[in-house]
Order: sequence, then structure tokens, then C-alpha cells
Amino acid sequence: MIQQLKTYYGTDIKINEAVLSEDYSWFLVEGNKVGIRKIRLHKREHLLLSSILTPIHTDTFYETEKAKSWHEALYKNNNIPIMSVRFLHFFTTRPIVEREEFQDALQSMFPFTTTVIWETSQAGVLILEENIPKSVLQTALDTLETDFFISLSFFIGRHYTQTTEIARLYQWERKLFSILSPYLSQKITNIEQLLPYQLMISLPKEERKKYTNQLLAHISNDKELIDSVKVFFQCNLNVSLAAKQLYLHRNTLQYRIDKFIEKTGINIKTFEGAVAVYMAFLSLDIS
Repeated sequence: MIQQLKTYYGTDIKINEAVLSEDYSWFLVEGNKVGIRKIRLHKREHLLLSSILTPIHTDTFYETEKAKSWHEALYKNNNIPIMSVRFLHFFTTRPIVEREEFQDALQSMFPFTTTVIWETSQAGVLILEENIPKSVLQTALDTLETDFFISLSFFIGRHYTQTTEIARLYQWERKLFSILSPYLSQKITNIEQLLPYQLMISLPKEERKKYTNQLLAHISNDKELIDSVKVFFQCNLNVSLAAKQLYLHRNTLQYRIDKFIEKTGINIKTFEGAVAVYMAFLSLDIS
């Protein structure tokens, strides 16, 4: 899509500029910020692009000076004093019309002051200066989805302290999640969960296919077995906990694990074996 836009609009297009000029109409394309010079865009073209891409608003409204400072730090590389910060990125499946109401509701879920920066009508970031339990995030997600009739996802970034590269780190997190979000089944995701996906996606498709076939060829059609082992991994190789989540007797799950080991020749009870198979499962998800 980006190459097609570059071919059509030529020098009237900009990509991932640090400052989003108001002389351009900006859209989110494959995780990149793409701007097209407004005088080049016909009204019909703008409507078409807005219907198939996510528009990025440059007329950002700042409720506080702190929000303005953060926006300039993230998008214009301005300096901002940082002692401790974590980004909580949020995404919705449709534009949020009641933006102020949504923002107020989101911020009210936390027992401390937060700052919200909007990137598009469907995405933004909550800047956290204190840690927050995952249970609080789950409650916030459930409440907001119910109250605003939306499907919402949270992406929890890394914890940063006293860095001068906050803009680069923020853009890295944002792009990572934008690219990988289609492959994620969970609505609340940590950045650590994304890095293995990034590693697999960086491989050529044929290489991923060969890797997966070599490891899983003998059990590729046994969905029950694969799903059981996936839960076993999600439970950190804890058989008792995995059996409980699967509503199985512990011995039944142990039998399935032993069956998997026998058929593949890979001991998934060890760290090395589990990692090898886990990466193969990610390759299946991506495919």
C-alpha cells in the first residue's frame, strides 16, 4: 500500500516525519505515519483513503500543559524530565466518537494521575508514572468495552527511567504493536510477548514453513494435542495449573504431553524444547 501511494503521489508524500505538518493529511498505513499534501488530495480521494485507512489528527487538544509537553516529547523530540514511566497503548476496532468521555472514563480507572495522548480516533497512549496490576487493567478494559460498545486492546510497554531517547522508544513500541496486533489473541499484551513474534516475522515465509514442518509435521492435524500444549506453555510448564484451565485430570494432560514428546521427539518439559516448539506455534499463528 505504501509503495502504491508513493508511486501515485510522488514528492507530495511524507512518511514517519517527526513533526506532522498541518499542510498534509495523515494516515496510519501498515504501522507507518503517511502524509499526503492537502492541495494534492481531491475531496473524493480523501474520503476514500479515510474509509480504508486510519486518519491521524494533527489538531490535538491538550487538556493540560503536561499533556502538551508529552506530545511534543514523543512527536517533536523535545526534552522532558523522566524519572519513571511506562506506556500503556490502547487500540479500538472503530473510531471513538465520545473521545472526551472515553478519556475521562479511562483515567478514572487508575488510583493516580495519568496523561493521555491521542494518536488517531482509534488509538492513543496512557502515560503511567506508577506501576499498575494487570487485574486493574482487565477491570478497566471490561468496563470500557461495555460502556462504549467497543472492542479494546491494551499493550503494556517497557518500564523506562532517566532516558533521553523516549521518543524513539515510544515509536518502536507503537510500531511493534501495530504490526503484530493482528496475530495476538489476548486483549492485554506485554511487550515481552511480542518479541518472539517479531523474530519469526523477520524470517522469510519459506524458512518459517520449513521450521514448522520439521518440528510439527507428525502432529500438525491433531488440534486437541496442539491446543493442550499451548495451554501448558501459557501456564509456564505447570501441568497442574494447565490441567485446571483445560478442565482435565492432571494425568490426562500428562498423557497428552508424553504423546507430543513421543510423536515429535522434542522434550517440551525442558526450557530448550519448549522454546523450540513455542516458536513453531507462533509461526503457525502468523501463517
